[in-house]
Amino acid sequence: MPLSARKIANDASLQAFVNCYLREVDAGQWHSAEQWQAASGVRLDQSETHVVELALESQEQVLALGVRFRSQVGRHTLTCVHRRRQGQRDWRRLDSVSTELLLIDALYAQQPESEQRLELLGRVIESHQVMTQYLEHHLAHVDAERARGTESSFIESEQSVALGHWLHPTPKSRQGMHGWHHAHFAPELGGRFQLHFFAAARELVIQESILDVTAEEISRRMAEFGAGGERFRRLTETLGDDFCFLPVHPLQAVWLLHREDVRECIAAGKLIELGRFGPAFTPTSSVRTLYSDEFDLMIKLSIPVKITNSLRINLQTELGDSVWISKLLREVGLERDFPELKPIEDPAYISLALPGREETGFEIIFRSNPFAESALDSSEPGLSTPGTSKVVHSIAALVQEPIVEGSRSKLCEFVRAFGLRESLPLEEASRRWFDAYWKCAVEAPLRIYDRHGIALEAHQQNSLLE
Repeated sequence: MPLSARKIANDASLQAFVNCYLREVDAGQWHSAEQWQAASGVRLDQSETHVVELALESQEQVLALGVRFRSQVGRHTLTCVHRRRQGQRDWRRLDSVSTELLLIDALYAQQPESEQRLELLGRVIESHQVMTQYLEHHLAHVDAERARGTESSFIESEQSVALGHWLHPTPKSRQGMHGWHHAHFAPELGGRFQLHFFAAARELVIQESILDVTAEEISRRMAEFGAGGERFRRLTETLGDDFCFLPVHPLQAVWLLHREDVRECIAAGKLIELGRFGPAFTPTSSVRTLYSDEFDLMIKLSIPVKITNSLRINLQTELGDSVWISKLLREVGLERDFPELKPIEDPAYISLALPGREETGFEIIFRSNPFAESALDSSEPGLSTPGTSKVVHSIAALVQEPIVEGSRSKLCEFVRAFGLRESLPLEEASRRWFDAYWKCAVEAPLRIYDRHGIALEAHQQNSLLE
């Protein structure tokens, strides 16, 4: 019988949580499955190769977790959980959610009333619920995904990471997003929406751009783009050059409009709320970086949401740094010397400077978009030229555990397809694929560090393969 979304979410959540626990709290006591079965009298499934025991002294209990695959880097594949009281021999099965709650109690045994314990409990439960919702959507569209095979556009790959970070205790926690928000603003559900625009008095605006067009001009073009452009021009024609336009995320707009200093700026005529304009955007895997297939720049915004365990805001210091590093990578000839690696630049930003606030909530970073299906009129200078490749994979999506029972990961499908195309045995196809991957994704960043002292933060969710 096919696995349900809830069962898949429970298994994936347990695996992520326990792997974190094994790495950061207690490495456990490992046994071969054969030895443990002989000692315990408990029969395991034939797929298990190991069992890892965790002694929870404060609870006077021992957990035994079946392991189908023991990973050298901590990505163990778990199966079932058994529990016994210390001093007793009888083992009983334990469900995944109860296992996580028991481990949390063990973590905070000395501080059971800790706010951190309550925070973690809330995130764990929410992560389970959110992941289940995303998996239900994924399973409802599984036929379309199968039809694509190894073909995947940038945004399809970005929005396919339904299980989240494989080494985080709450991989799909989204505190600050209400139930109805997910359909509109979660990448896993493919929501599409317009940005919310404000007009700000020029003396409050800070900006920088290394493009041939200013950040404020990019914002204006974005607002005027599409069917609502004429309405936007009529609405703002009396403002002249004394105001600049700033796009923010709709969730951020609600939060900003409830802030006292923002309301004071509006009352003083320094800030004007305009509403939603421009092209439709959809979230990438980071949730707050937004993509449009109609506009050849992406946009990275602050949102009042804690994703996993971090409030996702653009820091004031990140604004100048983003433009500076984009300029630096151009000046050192990165693409000339390392043609197999292409940075996605953050070449412009715009924000507000408000008294007494380091971050105002209006920090906006523009990101190059080589994946847009249609660019703006090329006669308008200063915007990046889209690439031609339609097959782009997020590494996080490539290595995600297969969701449908009996299926393979995208990476496995990719390597198998390569082997068939080149008439190679699977082992040789795997070796050649990894050699090519190493050259572009590992060797190139190491050489950049050796040559220029620049360390690229190339984690799985920040890396794409063409």
